[in-house]
Amino acid sequence: MNLENLTEKEITHLKDMSKFCYSNESDFRTRVSIRILTHIQDKALNTNWDDSISVKEYKEYASKSLKFWFAYWDDERVLEEVNNIRTKNTININRLVKEMYYLNNVLNK
Repeated sequence: MNLENLTEKEITHLKDMSKFCYSNESDFRTRVSIRILTHIQDKALNTNWDDSISVKEYKEYASKSLKFWFAYWDDERVLEEVNNIRTKNTININRLVKEMYYLNNVLNK
């Protein structure tokens, strides 16, 4: 997990998000589903998977959305979660929660 290249705004965002997850994990899971995943899932449902341009648009949209919320993710992780949303209709939320606990310990000392 690389936090070195993040801006102050991104670090503040991660501090707040990780602190919220630590204090109320079930609400965190719900907010991730509603605020982040719903929009990406909607785009996935309206994507014609036989059309390469439509698939490319979905992947770009999903990648940008996830990178906005989770700036510390590398490109490989973003692509993994983009594909998870398409195939499993969710991200690896348990992994995300573990990351938030870790980030809370690192950023909110």
